Formats: sequence, C-alpha cells, structure tokens
Amino acid sequence: MGRRLGLGIALGIVVAGCSAARPPSAKLATADVAIHEAEDAGAEARAPGELHMARDMLERAQRAVDDEEYDDAYRLAEEAWLAAQSAEAKANATRAREEADEAERALDALHDDEAAPIRPPY
Repeated sequence: MGRRLGLGIALGIVVAGCSAARPPSAKLATADVAIHEAEDAGAEARAPGELHMARDMLERAQRAVDDEEYDDAYRLAEEAWLAAQSAEAKANATRAREEADEAERALDALHDDEAAPIRPPY
C-alpha cells in the first residue's frame, strides 16, 4: 500500500510538471467562448463590470502564455471563464427581469382598459 501511495505521488508530480510545461490552450479557448456567449447574452449593456473583468483576465492569461508562465495562465484563464459565466448569468437575469417588468406593465394597461367605462358608439 505504501509503495502504491509513493508511486501515485510520483505520478502526480510528473503530471503536474507536464501540465506546467504546456500552454493551457483548451482553457484559454473555453474562456474565450464563454466571453463571446456573455456578449451574445447582452452582457455589454447588462453586466459590463463582469464582462470587463473576464476580458481583462483573458488578456492577462494570454500575456502569461507569452511569458511561458503556464500555471499563471491557467489560473487567469479559469478566472476569465468564471467572470464570463457571471456576466452571462447577470445579463440573462437582468433581461428576464426587464421582460417580467414589461409583461407586468402590459397587464396593468389591460386592467386599466377593462376598468374604463364602456360608452355606447352613438
């Protein structure tokens, strides 16, 4: 059992070392897609702070890749993805709230029309 644990730890160190030796291309791409999805959801207008943070983190991640700081790049890309997810969720929630408010105004107008007295056409 002890030998297996030692082998597992050694394998973990090797895998961790290998992951730090390559740029986190998939993570960068995932963050980029998440930013585009947030933009498509209307985050530019409804969640500009979160969207700006996502873009900034992705830009910093790309600079870290350029500097071959792959662990930092991975972490920053992960933060960019999370910020983009937050921006998209906030944009969707805001849009849903706006649509609900609009529906409520339409219902109020309908009720107002029903409450108005009906006059004969002559």
